[in-house]
Amino acid sequence: MFEKFTEPARLVLVLAQQAATARDEDHLGTEHLLLALHREGHGVAAQALQALDISPNKILAHLETVPKVSSVESGDDVRITPHAKKLLRLSLHEAKELGHGLVDTEHLLLALLRLGEGLAFQCIKDLGVNPHQLRQRIIMILSGV
Repeated sequence: MFEKFTEPARLVLVLAQQAATARDEDHLGTEHLLLALHREGHGVAAQALQALDISPNKILAHLETVPKVSSVESGDDVRITPHAKKLLRLSLHEAKELGHGLVDTEHLLLALLRLGEGLAFQCIKDLGVNPHQLRQRIIMILSGV
């Protein structure tokens, strides 16, 4: 599946795994993907998040309010949560729907919004951002507006 991902989208997956490990969590969830989409820094997703004032610090502050599910022992693998797996599958659909051959950062963020559940979606809503507004921002950026 990841052969259909651009280099920036693959970087997001690496950054998400690093975010999970940095928080001593044994899972890679939508919240780690959201943080990684911002930290990637150059893609459409990062631009849209910045435009709506969703900063890494705000995401991290929100995550601090959520109890950690578990902790990792050194050498343990980080597993992908069901919501994150669904998000990754939906990102392929989002790319196809837009007529794009590869999944890029915007497709990951659009998939997160389409998913409509998980910690990342709740974080976006808790930060006062309307998911529809974020979707529209992504489309505007893609359109060059």
